[in-house]
Amino acid sequence: MFVWSTGLLTLKAGPYAASSNDSGNAYDAPIAGFVGPDGEGKANIQSGIDLETEQPIYINTNNYVNPVFKGWATTVVDYSPASNVDSQWRNASQALGEVTGDYTHVVSLGDLTAAQIASGAKPGSITLGFSQAICNGIGTDFAVFENALVSSGGAGVAGQTFAELAFVEVSTDGLNFARMPSVSLTPSAVGQYGTVDPTNIYNLAGKSVNNDGDSWGTAFDLDSLVNDSLVQLGLVNLDEINYIRIVDIPGTGTYLDSLGNPIYDASVTTGSGGFDLEAIGAINVVPEPSAMALLLVGLGSLYWRRGRVEEVS
Repeated sequence: MFVWSTGLLTLKAGPYAASSNDSGNAYDAPIAGFVGPDGEGKANIQSGIDLETEQPIYINTNNYVNPVFKGWATTVVDYSPASNVDSQWRNASQALGEVTGDYTHVVSLGDLTAAQIASGAKPGSITLGFSQAICNGIGTDFAVFENALVSSGGAGVAGQTFAELAFVEVSTDGLNFARMPSVSLTPSAVGQYGTVDPTNIYNLAGKSVNNDGDSWGTAFDLDSLVNDSLVQLGLVNLDEINYIRIVDIPGTGTYLDSLGNPIYDASVTTGSGGFDLEAIGAINVVPEPSAMALLLVGLGSLYWRRGRVEEVS
């Protein structure tokens, strides 16, 4: 079907969610990074400098980080970038904590040329840990924020998304990682600054817009892993996900989705090459013991010790 977007006619080819404002999508509706009076998905962020006063200009100042998120990544376990990443984009700690909506507040995973892929070079990756485990609850369990943006044209298609995609893997023990099953229906290579239709993409991080004042995260539901072999063997517990690994996808078509389709995205990118991770937000988390529960445990221990003393006496 055809849909109107920013005054231009664009083709909505696939069944999956758009890069923003698609809350009704049954598959992977994007999650707003910010909410509030200034509009869902509008980031409270500095947009520039007043040339006269030299003071920062802020937009969406009434908005706040979406309280649907109960936790954020707290630890960098591993950062192994590929090539094509300048030093300023190698600060892995940028991926920790709350989403900011700032397209420069990222760590890049790097990209690979066709020759590097043929030589066996590995794509860039980053593994983050969470102080409070993610669990398989109702609906979306976590969201990944990249810095994708809507294209105004040029080398891409106006209204489509400039996206650098990545596989998402989850783990309980930090050793065994289950990869979220994915779909990519982009029909052919898009070039270095090309764009993709996000409705053709499912369960790949990086399809949601988080740039130019808009902040949306790509949604992931752990339910899609219930039949994964590692889950079936008990090596990955979907109710105790402590680690998430993001693995860049060089978008030449060499890497395949779960159905065997080639995956295409903007390639080869340099400078801040490859996937640019901004944040990972947890929605469904393992509840921490309540103060009352801790008190009851403490009282139980006290009574047990008292009983033992009386027995000995």
